[in-house]
Amino acid sequence: MRTHETEFFNWRLTTFKVSSRMLTAEEHERLLEWAIEYNIEDQIQNIFDGYRILFVPSRKLQRLPPELYKLEHLEHMEVSHNQLTEIPAGITQLKNLRYLNVSYNQLVQLPTEISQLKNLKQLHVDHNQLTELPPQIGELESLKKLTVLQQDHQLQLKNFMGASKR
Repeated sequence: MRTHETEFFNWRLTTFKVSSRMLTAEEHERLLEWAIEYNIEDQIQNIFDGYRILFVPSRKLQRLPPELYKLEHLEHMEVSHNQLTEIPAGITQLKNLRYLNVSYNQLVQLPTEISQLKNLKQLHVDHNQLTELPPQIGELESLKKLTVLQQDHQLQLKNFMGASKR
């Protein structure tokens, strides 16, 4: 756990000024409205100020707005312990994403496009409603850690990790 905290601290120190070209004025406004709805304005402001981390566990989030995926500099997304039912395919726009934790939500599937997150090193999908993982996860060449613990049902891992190598 200490390593994770150290990585989090180091990423937080690395900043990137958000370009005004990333979001239109309307998109900026919609993202702020979403942040106000869930009382996470401070997190969104940090992202606008250049932090590469979205850390919003246990906020009862029901959705992630499409505007969020235009913030291409994000590297770390912690949205565990919420009420998310889907991860939209738009997440693939986050080309620099290295860490994604969507554990303890209500996800029933992951988008097959997740394989486009070529820099993703850690993916945590524990305790959702997943019954299978898309085989495309096997295409995540940078992935070092995948956690998929499920309580109430079996998770199918057929055709997973290197299905194309047969």
